[in-house]
Amino acid sequence: MTAYRYRALNSSGKLVKGVLEGDSERQIRAQLRGQDLRPVEVDVANKAESGKSSWRPSLVLSRVSVGDLALITRQLATLVEANLPLDEALQAAAEQSRSTGIKGMLLQVRSRVAEGHTLAYAMGEFPRVFNEMYRAMVNAGEHAGFLGPVLQQLADYTEQRQYTGQKLKMAMIYPFILVGVAIAVVLLLLIFVVPELVGIFAHSHRELPVLTRGLIATSDFFQHYGLWVGLVLSVVFFAFRYLLREPRRKKRCGLCPIPSTRATSCAKPGARSIAARARLH
Repeated sequence: MTAYRYRALNSSGKLVKGVLEGDSERQIRAQLRGQDLRPVEVDVANKAESGKSSWRPSLVLSRVSVGDLALITRQLATLVEANLPLDEALQAAAEQSRSTGIKGMLLQVRSRVAEGHTLAYAMGEFPRVFNEMYRAMVNAGEHAGFLGPVLQQLADYTEQRQYTGQKLKMAMIYPFILVGVAIAVVLLLLIFVVPELVGIFAHSHRELPVLTRGLIATSDFFQHYGLWVGLVLSVVFFAFRYLLREPRRKKRCGLCPIPSTRATSCAKPGARSIAARARLH
């Protein structure tokens, strides 16, 4: 079955949005009518599957936060360790999610699992959510027969990564504020104060030191081209952030320390060690 996004009107005329699974749009519309909803729009959650668009599945869903990923992993681990079938565990996790995007993603992963694919393969359609290390460890856990403990370890790791990231952000806020204020003060001095002092130096009829001449030249530069410099830096910053969104672009920029093949081969032994520790416990 395929996941479908829908928009429908209830009996009071309020617009309702959600995700349902079905074999066709006609079946989804029939399910909505059975729930006393009047369908307005029904579309495939994964545009790439319908062939109507060239969108990648990872582009349909925006980036998931580390906290949401940890919650999803913890829910799946708990349900799998409770001997619930994997497709039913994914269905239950999707139903518990409040985010429409996450719900559609989990239903799409469930559809792949129901078709006979492994969980790691199904997660591979969303590389911006499940990175290579995550998928490699899930793959090793599936092959070792200890998917539940591996998911528990992944949830612990993701929660620890979230905690470390929050601590790092809190620690970096104060230095960034100080640096920003210092740069703003220097720019204000160069743009507004230094030009007022140039007239005093001009009446002295003396040769100015090299540092003073450099300061005046810098002030003139920012007065004439400061706005353009700010625009160029802003464009470079946002372009750099855009390049870092996709893992493949990270590798092209040389910011991914481990290539894809090596990452998979290195992550699988780690997952096997987790499975081995789970077997001992």
